[in-house]
Amino acid sequence: MAEKMTRRTFMKSAAAAAVAVSLSGALAGCGNEPVLDEVKLGAFIVKVYNVDTKMSSTGSGNESYEVTAKARITFDKSAGGTFTNLPLNGMFTGSIDGKQLMTQAPTGSINISNFIVLNMFMSKAEVDLKLTAPDKETYDKIAQGVPVKLTVSINGLEGVLYLVQDGKEFYVVNTDPNAANG
Repeated sequence: MAEKMTRRTFMKSAAAAAVAVSLSGALAGCGNEPVLDEVKLGAFIVKVYNVDTKMSSTGSGNESYEVTAKARITFDKSAGGTFTNLPLNGMFTGSIDGKQLMTQAPTGSINISNFIVLNMFMSKAEVDLKLTAPDKETYDKIAQGVPVKLTVSINGLEGVLYLVQDGKEFYVVNTDPNAANG
């Protein structure tokens, strides 16, 4: 059975909605802690997540030691409307304890835009990240908690994220976790 909307019920509903909206803003303000799993490079924000490792073996006895993750690249909507082809080759490089990892993915380029009409569809892009360790000893350091230093380069700007394994979980931070211990 439908309730008849009177001026009084409308005012009560509007007041309740206003309180809910104002409280949600206040609560969101409480969480203004820095975002640790991303890096800002000019008009771009790169967030890395879903980090994992795996060792695979080919039939010929060769083994591959991989670090995989997802990266979300977001083009700041307030950076002036533009459309760009962003090269992915060389955007991500990694190292473990000074040893370079080989970047297998991403490759190629992505088209990204922050034009007001296109930003709903093209202001974000998600890419797969795949790095290969040169040997088993380097790969084993990940499980020991040695961070993977991931350098992200866009348009001549560089930022660093650290991929750290803690037990079976991975976390991503933009501050060297060894600096706090040293």
